[in-house]
Amino acid sequence: MAKLGECRECVVRESDHSEKRLYRCKFCGIRFCHRHSKPRLAYIPTLKRSRDSAWEKLLDEQPKDGRGHPDFQYTRERLATLEIEEREILNGISRFIDAKKYPDYPADFKKKPFVDYPTVKTSRSTRERCPKCGSSSIGTLGFDKKNESLQCRKCGYSWEQPREVAVSTKRINSNEAREKVKTLKPSQKLQVSLVACAIIIVILGASTFWYYQLYFWQQNQNETFKAQIKHLTNQKNTLAVEIGALEENISLLQEQISDLETQVDDAYDEGYDVGYVQGVTDGVGRGFNIRDPTYQEALEFIAVDQTDNNEYDEDNYNCFHFTADVEKNAFRVGYRCGFVYIELQDGAHAIISFNTTDYGLIFVEPQDDDIVTLTIGQPYWDRTKYEPLYNDTIVRFVIIW
Repeated sequence: MAKLGECRECVVRESDHSEKRLYRCKFCGIRFCHRHSKPRLAYIPTLKRSRDSAWEKLLDEQPKDGRGHPDFQYTRERLATLEIEEREILNGISRFIDAKKYPDYPADFKKKPFVDYPTVKTSRSTRERCPKCGSSSIGTLGFDKKNESLQCRKCGYSWEQPREVAVSTKRINSNEAREKVKTLKPSQKLQVSLVACAIIIVILGASTFWYYQLYFWQQNQNETFKAQIKHLTNQKNTLAVEIGALEENISLLQEQISDLETQVDDAYDEGYDVGYVQGVTDGVGRGFNIRDPTYQEALEFIAVDQTDNNEYDEDNYNCFHFTADVEKNAFRVGYRCGFVYIELQDGAHAIISFNTTDYGLIFVEPQDDDIVTLTIGQPYWDRTKYEPLYNDTIVRFVIIW
């Protein structure tokens, strides 16, 4: 069973009992870590799976890296959405089959061979939107020579509108076409042959011309690319020589730096020995002199300290690391600083405190250098600056000096 600050999925699946920042799932209301905060489908895997099933395709879209947590409420909502989509698809297919199976032909319509039917072109602008719902999904129910019947696939509204008639195209019998070809005179056949030959010669000439144009253009491009490659190769060689010279200079500078560090260490050791002896002689003594700062000294130290510029990381650098670093820096400058452990309703937090000599005990948030007030039974975070995803009511706190 997961404890306070532990992720249920991490405990069950990975036996990870470390404390993390938790986030509440909007479907089931349970808190999980960032890696398992997103919901996914809850199902029992089987050996026989139908690849054509919409449910199985939905399962294939789920992440395979172990992220998220199985959520039954989320699964129910996805199944309801999938059922609605399948019902709409089936209704659209049924309407399409009915329109094709039972077209609305006029009563006097009879199909006759070789009758001149005008080609019909319907204006797209008149069919873009349904007059009732504005949908662009429109189907044709039937038509005659003047009007056509349309129906909206979304709301089912039906209406009629006039058709636009283009230039009529007459059907020609193949036998009649053969008779017309046979009636051509020899001189006409010769003219047709000459025209065809001329067209073929023009096409071949144009093809040859454009082939050679493309060939010479490709040759010029190849020459240009070769020149660019040669230029880039020369630049590469020049840069290699410069890099070698810079590496030599870096080696010399590193040697000089090593010599300077050695000299500094020697000078530091010598100065330390002299200063230590002189300090003992003057009566400073050994160890540290730690004291409580004044209120102004505490504010000046907080303003100078740069710990609040560090980047927060839940696993590697969290509120405990911020508090420990500020406490260490205060100890170095000679101020006594307290480590404050705060137990919250859904977790824990850490800040620092100073027992100032003029204003008494103050509490400071080390992540943003704000002075805060701790009241048991009240939330910790200021809602005007930060809205946490967990219950931050203060249960109790302890100061470690």
